[in-house]
Amino acid sequence: MNKFLRGHFGNRSFLQAILILVGGTTAGHLVTALTLPIATRIYSPADFSVLSVFSAIVSVVSVAACLRFDTAITVTTTEEDARAALVLAFLFAFLISGVFSLLLSIMPRTLFERLGYESLVAYLWALPIAVLAASAFAALQSWYIRKAQFWPIAQSRVLQSISASATQLLSGAVWFGPLGLLLGYVANNMVGCILLGRRFAREEHLKNIDYNRLIQVARTYDKFPKYSTFEALLNIGAIQIPVLLIAVFAVGPEAGYLLLAMSVMQVPMALIGNAVGQVYLARGPQEYRSGRLPELTADTLRRLSVAGVGPLLFAGLVSPHVFQFVFGSEWGRAGEMVLMMVPWLIAQFLSSPLSMALHITASQRSALILQVFGFMLRVGSVWGASIFARDYIVEVYAASGFIFYACYLVVVLVLVRVPLRLAMLALAGGIPIALVCAIAGWTVFWALR
Repeated sequence: MNKFLRGHFGNRSFLQAILILVGGTTAGHLVTALTLPIATRIYSPADFSVLSVFSAIVSVVSVAACLRFDTAITVTTTEEDARAALVLAFLFAFLISGVFSLLLSIMPRTLFERLGYESLVAYLWALPIAVLAASAFAALQSWYIRKAQFWPIAQSRVLQSISASATQLLSGAVWFGPLGLLLGYVANNMVGCILLGRRFAREEHLKNIDYNRLIQVARTYDKFPKYSTFEALLNIGAIQIPVLLIAVFAVGPEAGYLLLAMSVMQVPMALIGNAVGQVYLARGPQEYRSGRLPELTADTLRRLSVAGVGPLLFAGLVSPHVFQFVFGSEWGRAGEMVLMMVPWLIAQFLSSPLSMALHITASQRSALILQVFGFMLRVGSVWGASIFARDYIVEVYAASGFIFYACYLVVVLVLVRVPLRLAMLALAGGIPIALVCAIAGWTVFWALR
């Protein structure tokens, strides 16, 4: 087993870094996996629909709240610049969260009701809190990624999952409605922010950061607020705005089913994809400066192909039957959604961890153009489906996801200048495991019919 892992995951330090992140993420998702079947019996699909709208809004706002200086932390050349980027990220997170809170306070409540989000009106107060917690946690996580200290991140993920799940279950036993789900969502990022923040306060000092240093770093890395912010908004908007449209136009609580389907299928993304992506980001700048980024990118793609494509195929094939058994009979529709989402999720699994190569290579303009294409494709497709094919709106959403992430992967490989032969060999590495998993999945699917 050790030889197998080393053969597919490279040198010892790289393997250890992945195992640390995977270990923490696995433990965290195990907690969520054990409690989610209880949560689906406490909360209704309609409650999950409210959570899907809430989380979509938070995701869109928080990804830009730091003006992407949280991402700049990982690519700064000196420790002083990294600290200054962290301060800038915090400052803008507080500023934008405050502006967002002000906008919500003056925005007519009838606007949410006309959009079909009347169930969310009572919980608008929690949105700015969730945005601030999510953006501050992203900045702190980037700090520890830059320092290649993955253990604090792994620890925080476990405690985040415990806190979120406990909050949701305990609140669900006390209050009716979606409040417990929303409080658990807020607790997740807030606990992570507190844990990493306390550690940072004990180890680091920001007293030497002066105004001139902040201005210098803001000018040096001005591509992040200029281009990366809009790129990130378009990226997350292409995912979350269709969810908001589905919540408005789809018949029944489709957004709730979609949230459960995406939550379950994001597990392999988090277990392997995010971990590999964060280690790739930690090593990428150094490899780029030494001219070895194409090799690192191809090697990372091979690891992703080996580790994730097969399990995603298997999970998608068995999900229509498994969801009803695990989460309750009313959640069968979520299992059907998982099956139709498999091509999209495979393409996302392969491309998302490599997307940071666009920042490493200072290709922010290309990334922005790519995200404009993705936003127009995904939002436009769902909008069109809401008019002409409302019964197939989720299917259209899934198909647009596959097209976008497949194009994204091709663009990344071209910009990083990975040779075609090397890219094909990397993708082919996962074929044997994928075939085995596909056969096993079809066998289980037909056996349970």
